[in-house]
Amino acid sequence: MKKAGHFLRRTILSPPVVAAIMSTAIMIMVLMIHPLIGMADNGDFYRTISGQGIYKLDRYEDDQYLNYFSSKFGLYQNYNENEDNMFSSQNLYIQTAVFLNNLFSSDNGIFDIRFLSVFLLVELVIGIAMLIDYISYRKSLFQGMLLAVIGVVMFADTAYTAYFNSFYAEGLVYVSTLILIASALLMTQKRYSPLLLFLSVLVNSIILIFTKQQNATEGLPLFILFICMVFFLPKERTLLRKFVAGGAVLAAICGIVMYLIIPESFVWINQYHAMARGVLMTAENPEEALDEFGIDRQYSILDSSIYYERYPAVEVESQQFIDDFYSKYGFISVSIYYVTHPNELIMMLDKAVTNGYMIRPAVQGNYEREAGRSPGEQTQFFTLYSDLKKQLVPNTIGFVLIWFLVACGISFRDKKKLQIILCTMLMGVIQIGTSIVGAGDADLAKHIFMYNVSFDLISYICFAPLFASFTANLFKGIINFIRKRRRQTVVTALFLLILSSFSLPVRAAEENENNMLIIGKNGEDLSVETGLARAYGMQVTVLAESSYTKDSLKDADYVIATTAKPYEDILAAGIPAICMGAEFTEVPESELTRYRRKGVRFSYDGYEGEKTFLDEFSALTATTGKKSGTLLIGEDIEVPFAVQATDGNFYVPVYDNNNAVSKILLGSLLKRQMGIKENGKTYFMLDEVYFFSDLNKLCVWADKLNNNGIPFLVSVMPIYDNLDYPAFLRFAQVLRYMQSRGGTILIHEPLLLEDEMEREPIADKMLRFQNALTEEQIYFRAIDNTPYQFSMKELEQITSENKYFGELPFDTMFGVTADLTEEEFDLCLDKLNQKWLSFTDLQKEYSDVRDLYFEKEIPEDFVYREKEEVAFELFFNASDRFLLVVVGASVLVLGIFLMIGRKWYRRKFFR
Repeated sequence: MKKAGHFLRRTILSPPVVAAIMSTAIMIMVLMIHPLIGMADNGDFYRTISGQGIYKLDRYEDDQYLNYFSSKFGLYQNYNENEDNMFSSQNLYIQTAVFLNNLFSSDNGIFDIRFLSVFLLVELVIGIAMLIDYISYRKSLFQGMLLAVIGVVMFADTAYTAYFNSFYAEGLVYVSTLILIASALLMTQKRYSPLLLFLSVLVNSIILIFTKQQNATEGLPLFILFICMVFFLPKERTLLRKFVAGGAVLAAICGIVMYLIIPESFVWINQYHAMARGVLMTAENPEEALDEFGIDRQYSILDSSIYYERYPAVEVESQQFIDDFYSKYGFISVSIYYVTHPNELIMMLDKAVTNGYMIRPAVQGNYEREAGRSPGEQTQFFTLYSDLKKQLVPNTIGFVLIWFLVACGISFRDKKKLQIILCTMLMGVIQIGTSIVGAGDADLAKHIFMYNVSFDLISYICFAPLFASFTANLFKGIINFIRKRRRQTVVTALFLLILSSFSLPVRAAEENENNMLIIGKNGEDLSVETGLARAYGMQVTVLAESSYTKDSLKDADYVIATTAKPYEDILAAGIPAICMGAEFTEVPESELTRYRRKGVRFSYDGYEGEKTFLDEFSALTATTGKKSGTLLIGEDIEVPFAVQATDGNFYVPVYDNNNAVSKILLGSLLKRQMGIKENGKTYFMLDEVYFFSDLNKLCVWADKLNNNGIPFLVSVMPIYDNLDYPAFLRFAQVLRYMQSRGGTILIHEPLLLEDEMEREPIADKMLRFQNALTEEQIYFRAIDNTPYQFSMKELEQITSENKYFGELPFDTMFGVTADLTEEEFDLCLDKLNQKWLSFTDLQKEYSDVRDLYFEKEIPEDFVYREKEEVAFELFFNASDRFLLVVVGASVLVLGIFLMIGRKWYRRKFFR
């Protein structure tokens, strides 16, 4: 019986086995049984799964980000056009999970994320068992079981394990770190094969480094860890020591390789945040900070902005932004900046520590939509440790220093253990430094996830045994007290897991009278037809023929069709239509003739443009309908461009959307169809004027246009934040000047990144920008209809019989972008003058504000933010100072006891 009891305590009832059983049961409840717990997508999933043949089933949902997590994803069945630009060890896990999903799942084309989380679940169980096997060694059964319970509460916390049901790399980072540190610790006890433990550390180190590009810097602490492990081994194990040393070199090489293969887009994302969410956000004067990097001061407006903005103030991947912004700085230059500006460094460290104890971001939901929970709701099931840590641990640098020194002091006698603790600490701290320098405070709670893991590992390794020993002695003292009193008491040993946070879950736009429906062939570019219809103020709907149904015509007032599929329905509905292209082989009251390899001259009201057709085409050669426009085929064949039959529809057998006059002809048909008498207006526009555009150049251009009698529009890209900064005031000053020189200010439509979430309604952001313009006396206007915009190259294509260019049938815009050089702009100006274009002065239609220009003083001593003094108080808040007092008093009392004990011991010795 005694042998059987000893066997049970050593195997089935041993602390590692009990911990493994407990953690497995808890994680199965969390990850595998409905309602499932996971992590909602914050927009990062696409980069991970797109190259793995996986796509989101809820990608068209308005709440696809942050609110709900999804357990089911789609699998591409045929061709996946997305390239795998993200090298990660996580890909191996994902592909293995997809293989098992296809092997065992009955849902064809659906990926269940639980096939991925089961791998991480198993690895975490192994890591917890190994860690508790190390820490419970030579401990009593009571202490071992208590350490097992503490370990499960800490490391099976749902805040950690929820990452398993997601495509975030943090789940893999967590389990690989836990296993490699546990393996290194077990190596110091010399109970298991050092070769197997070394291989465990090596494999998990490689997995950790290649998990995500941010982990490239983990090569340094892992290199140091392997060097320490060399000295853990006896000198006679020469070959194994060489292998371990080789592991150190391999870890360093892996870190370097991971850094070198970071995709360029990820470099841009991190670079943007390093400046906007780091340097600029903490600088006392952002403009002076930009000067140190040689960046235009106007970019100070980007202070505190983020890359993942649905409506950004700048195209963050444009070539101009790359040249003017990203190319000016990098990791090394930002590091040097922080070294030379310690005040800003301390502020960033303080921000990092503030987020350092939050395992899961507060804004991401943990439930599926089907669970019926509110958007963004987070689970409270088995989150005791993470909740207590978030609420009770002081979020200051002072606490980190105190905690670190105490942990080292506790482990000081065990040199090998101390070395591992120092390496573990470095693994966490280096992530803070890398995050600050490499990406500012963007998504800091996730970026310093490794610090959380390091903190918990060190806290458990150093402090849990002290707590278990204290509890065991206390319990023993109580038992002895009861025995001394000779009371007949039945003592039942119960392990009570009091989880205060434990709660088991029970598992349309206003109608426009001129609605234009444009129906085209599948994949056809219909942007020209769309632009021309909008130039007449129409509400446009575009359909491919595969999406067309008879009901599609229900709300249409007019139709443009380049496919014959809806033709019979159009005739039956009696909707005025323009039927274009070769599919209309029969035109009422007309004859068609086929031609091949012929040059065609399009002609309308004195405007002409040429096009050579290599393929076969049909043209109207005889008709009794109303003709419109002219085509000259070859040298002498003159035929109409279009004909209006007795059914009221226009028929256009041949057209060219790349020819400017062909577009004018099509626009004239729309004019006739709608019964519009007046011709359109012509505008000239300086387009895409950004806050970082060359302001001096803009003023020069405004003068040149004014001197040439050309009224112009200025399309300003909207800015949403930092509208009191000097950079914006300088920009406003230039806009006022352009306004005084005949420019009419328009607000460009916002830049839109479809895949990013909307953090603030665009209406609120635009209102903020409009109010800022009004306050600066910049009178922005709106155009009733969106003019059709011709390029300057298309203007060259148009020839006219008269020197005076005349008026086109629809509102037209000619323009240039603000990034042209001085020579390119002058060339465009010459072309405008040669055409004798007459431009509409939109400003005069409202009021004359040319005399409203004034110089506004821009403060040189503008206070961007209150200066934060770096003092003792910044490092230590009230709770830290209380902790300092407690630690200081404890050290003092311990010193007194040592002195008294030493005195008593000397008396006893010399007696």
